[in-house]
Formats: sequence, structure tokens, C-alpha cells
Amino acid sequence: MTFQQCLSFSPFEIIWQQLSYVYPIDSNHKESYQKVYDEMLSITPVNSEYKIKVDFIDQYNEWHVYGINGTRLKDIPLDEGGVSEDHPKANELIQYAIEFNSRAEWAGMKIDSFTSSELSTLEIAVHCLWEMTFAGFDEDDVNKQKKLIEDRTKSIKDNPDDLVEVKEGIFCHKDMVDTMKEMLSNMDEKRNE
Repeated sequence: MTFQQCLSFSPFEIIWQQLSYVYPIDSNHKESYQKVYDEMLSITPVNSEYKIKVDFIDQYNEWHVYGINGTRLKDIPLDEGGVSEDHPKANELIQYAIEFNSRAEWAGMKIDSFTSSELSTLEIAVHCLWEMTFAGFDEDDVNKQKKLIEDRTKSIKDNPDDLVEVKEGIFCHKDMVDTMKEMLSNMDEKRNE
């Protein structure tokens, strides 16, 4: 089953009720979510190397939506962040951020078999809609956010001294320190609720 097929199994009103129950959504965004839902049902899907996986992370009390393609940590070269064959996490699947993938690719992504056996199509639709609109409701806005990240990544590679540790093990570009500290503080507050 693809994400587009998953969406087609539930009317938008039911998805909206569940989405606004599970996530902190401003009711003013209902029309924006409706537009994305309609677009996703009408778009021509393209094949993707990724399958969608949705997990609940107990430690953070939140849902995690990501892509997998069968690549494991041991498959990545050591100098690129991989691990050796005998590492305890050698067989863990690499998790890919997919919120910046194109809408057509989202539509064509298959749902991981474990996810589809554990969650209803409604739950999958809700969590995926939340994830795919993380950077904006319009694909142009999402692409602008993606370009900003790519430019910032290139800047850090070209100027490694621009990278600042804002919390143990968490780094960001020097221009984003205040924003990142605020985001981390908000996340900590949410977890402590």
C-alpha cells in the first residue's frame, strides 16, 4: 500500500478530527490540510527508494515518521558515520528524514509492513500528513526550507568554525543559536508536561 492509497481510505473530516486531537494544531490550518489532502489524492505518484515507517517513541512520548530503504549502519563507510560489522548497532536500519521529499514521491512511498500491521490507515495518514507539512503546506515553501538547510550545510562544511554546540552533542550554525536554544527549551517543556 502506498501513502496515497492510505489517504484514500479515510475522508478528510475524519483525518482532521484525529489530526487535531493528536497534534497541537491551530484550527485555522484546517483549510491548508484539506488542500494538501486533496493534492495528495490527485497527484501522480512517483516511485521512491524509501518506505514510510511510523513509530511511537516512549522516551519522548511522540510519534516518529521516517523513511527506510534497507540500508543498515554497517552498510555505511566508517568515515561517513557507519559502524563495523561487530558493533552492537550494526544491523540497525538507517532512518531517513523524508519531510522534504516531493509530494509526488510521498504519494508513491509504500508503507512499511510493520507499520501497516501495527497502525490503521487513518493513523498512518494522520502522522504522515503532520510530518509532510512540517516545513510548510505548499511544496514551494518546503523546497525553500530545504534549500536554506542545504545552503547552511554547505556553509558549515566550508567554514567549520561556524558550528556551535548549543547543548551537549547538539550543534547548529552560529546564526541559529538563539532559535535552536528556544526550540530545545520548548521541547524540554513539552516532555515535562
